[in-house]
Amino acid sequence: LKSQINPHFLFNALNNIYSMVYTHDDNAADGVLKLSEMLRYVLVDCQAEMIPLSKEIKYIENFIDFQMMRMGGHRDVTFLTDVEKEDFMIAPMLLQPIIENCFKYSRLETHTEGRVHVSIRQHDNSFCFEAMNTIAPNALPITSVGAEEKKSGIGLKNVQQRLMLHYGENYVFDIEQDKQTYKVKIEL
Repeated sequence: LKSQINPHFLFNALNNIYSMVYTHDDNAADGVLKLSEMLRYVLVDCQAEMIPLSKEIKYIENFIDFQMMRMGGHRDVTFLTDVEKEDFMIAPMLLQPIIENCFKYSRLETHTEGRVHVSIRQHDNSFCFEAMNTIAPNALPITSVGAEEKKSGIGLKNVQQRLMLHYGENYVFDIEQDKQTYKVKIEL
């Protein structure tokens, strides 16, 4: 379950870096470095059953930076962290499908009013992750875990299965959606 990475992201990332190199964009070297750090995390660090929260945060920062570099220009994207213990242990790649969905469904490239807001709070032995993204006008509804009338996306099913495997019943996984926003909350 934890070994999934979206191959489309990887192919798009390589194509974007190629485009930056071809046009002599000064961000090309940073793009290669960020992609290298993300791949190292996925291929090396994620082999462990649990990892320090600091590594998951670094992956998310790199992913967001890479997306922003790819899109260029100003976008309403925030990532806030309030972490007491950076060595707090978490299942690796647990949050990645949600972060990827935030960018995919907000359609920030074409939807100028799009927003992606993500936060991580960790104090004592508790952890709270919240992600909110706007939904582009006329977009199809995003499926949610457990919705019997809809098919759930594999990413969200993966997150729920991994939460159950690693945390038993000691977690909260809430999804809310209205016509304009999609919100996910995970508490451990």
